[in-house]
Amino acid sequence: YINGTGKAELTNCLITGNAHRYNTLLEGGGIYNAGTLNMFSTTVAGNYSPTGGGLFTTGTTNIKNSIFWDNVAGIADPEISGTAAVIYSDIEGGYTGSGNFDGDPSGTGNISGMPMFFWSDPAAESTPTTGGDYHLKDIPGSNAVDAGKTGGIGVPADDLDGDLRVDGSIDMGADEVAIDSNATLTGTATAVAADDTSISIEMDFTGDANDDNSFTVNYKLSSDT
Repeated sequence: YINGTGKAELTNCLITGNAHRYNTLLEGGGIYNAGTLNMFSTTVAGNYSPTGGGLFTTGTTNIKNSIFWDNVAGIADPEISGTAAVIYSDIEGGYTGSGNFDGDPSGTGNISGMPMFFWSDPAAESTPTTGGDYHLKDIPGSNAVDAGKTGGIGVPADDLDGDLRVDGSIDMGADEVAIDSNATLTGTATAVAADDTSISIEMDFTGDANDDNSFTVNYKLSSDT
């Protein structure tokens, strides 16, 4: 909840599984904004509210490179209720909005195609949930992959898991699909130790921000002697 004087900026956030009841708050299952909200590379999915399952806004809301999908509303506006400036984002059912953000008119680059999460587990009235896997599948039909805006403000270097945001393209939402396991990367290796039978080498690699991948290195040795 962001009150009338409040300001918030969300980057690489996953907001999911929240639920309101009819006899309490009626708006904004995932986010209620009455102040100022800037949102970058964030996924809002699987939340429930009578109105504005994902977001209810009466304030100033700017959204870039984000996903609103599979939110639920008992009355109206399952994804976004209210007016926001939204660019390069995947909004279920579509959303144009109004105003400008990061140099683009609202609606620029927006899509409404299925992002292809691994699986979604939407909340229901009075029933929040911690289920669902909102990582993106790297398969045909995963519309959010490589669909974001790489330039301008609010483009993070990595994603929610610490994986590198790929240079030259960026996925919508909090997750960046990992580098292809069959990708070929080149670099310069430096010999750090050697004897009659073996040689140890080092090579910098910047594509694994959280050091959780393994790599096979094919190399050729050369000598000036």
